[in-house]
Amino acid sequence: MTVDDLYKLYDYLIPNNKLGVEFSDEEVKKINNYIIKIDTDSLIKELNNKYRISKVVDRDYIHDKVDNVWQFVMDRAYEKFDDGISREEFINRLSEYEKVAVIFGNFNYQVENGGLLQWADNGYKNDLNYLEKFVDNSDFVYKMDFQNIFGGIRYIDESIKMLNDYDEWYEQDKQTRIDSLKDYDKLYNKISENWKNYLEDYLIDNMPDEYMDLIKTFNHSNIAV
Repeated sequence: MTVDDLYKLYDYLIPNNKLGVEFSDEEVKKINNYIIKIDTDSLIKELNNKYRISKVVDRDYIHDKVDNVWQFVMDRAYEKFDDGISREEFINRLSEYEKVAVIFGNFNYQVENGGLLQWADNGYKNDLNYLEKFVDNSDFVYKMDFQNIFGGIRYIDESIKMLNDYDEWYEQDKQTRIDSLKDYDKLYNKISENWKNYLEDYLIDNMPDEYMDLIKTFNHSNIAV
């Protein structure tokens, strides 16, 4: 990487504020020095550190304005819901950012209040592929537990489909399999607080400008009591 390449990177990131942070005169001088010396490692380290610090500041600022970002995003997303449209139509209206909040919000609410059986019975089972893909690509510390939950749902669903509904023990065998979902309810309850914190941080770290602007203008006093 040449000096010209580094200056192009600098010109793109700093004046256009692509990192979403502001630099002091002293920081700009330091960065210029790294560029002149073609010290790529120090330049990247400086930019990464500045970005990391800015995220901590952003998190504090956002939580001063909004207690629960996950719920805030869901509330804004549900403003796109109209009477008479299907849930699939509603989901298709959402941005990818909003889909994460809504689909996992629905999952969390249903499972915590009535278990995986309620989540499935209330028509959310089609979300399973989306849930799995997101968790698979995450760095959530209890990812394997989540994957076990999804695997358990699939296994139980398939085992019920394989039962012979003409068998005299069909209802009993089916109920036995349904009851086994409770083991996965317990597993989710075990990791749910960690997951809520993880997703809250994810929504902050990946917040689009549209939502940052909404939070900046958000006022608790606007909430109807």
